[in-house]
Amino acid sequence: MLRKITIAASLLFVVAQAQANSECRTTLKDDIIVTPESVKVTGKSGNLTILPDGSVSRDGKALSLNASQRSKAKQYQQAARQELPWIKKGALNHLSGARQALDKVVADSMGKESHIRVRLTQLESDLHKQIDRVLETRSNGITFNYQAIEKAETDGEKLVQRSLGGILQDSINELSRKTSEQNGDGKQVLMSLLGGLGGSQKNGFDAEWKKQEKELKRFRGEVCNKADKLEQLRASLFNSLK
Repeated sequence: MLRKITIAASLLFVVAQAQANSECRTTLKDDIIVTPESVKVTGKSGNLTILPDGSVSRDGKALSLNASQRSKAKQYQQAARQELPWIKKGALNHLSGARQALDKVVADSMGKESHIRVRLTQLESDLHKQIDRVLETRSNGITFNYQAIEKAETDGEKLVQRSLGGILQDSINELSRKTSEQNGDGKQVLMSLLGGLGGSQKNGFDAEWKKQEKELKRFRGEVCNKADKLEQLRASLFNSLK
């Protein structure tokens, strides 16, 4: 059970990576700033500002558009307004769900007073901040910071590794304390806890683990589909403006 808890804790980081689209056919390689007034796209192809009515300016200069170009601009900015908040909300919801599932496993196997539960809550909060670096919620909208992805992934991995080290130490301390408090063969008690010999705990953990994996796989697929859609709309718009 101890090994499964430490391995499963890494699921929180996997969820936190979902917004990076690292497994998608295409990736978003522009910064996208969404406000009620406009959608701004900043990247190698130049800086575009798109208004809700489909008007477009490049590097501060208004462009003369035909009906097709204006339609493409409206479609792109509408998609950005819808998909970016959806991706962030989904990532945070799955992060919270994974933490709650692990918290239940820890409470059932190590006890409700286990300090591991505190570490999992802190890890969720820290990974929340990494997600916010990439998909930043502002008072007037949301911003996708493409250049923040690599740093957020690196820092997120460090957070998980540091947290797993603490979880391992807490587990050893708490299991050792349990052996001294229980009657009988302390060694046998310790081996039972480490091995997760309780069938109901093991089956419950495995079922929850498979559920989380399935949900995460589905979410990743949806994120990739939305990223693909955004990139296709962006490419279509930019190509029409050449």
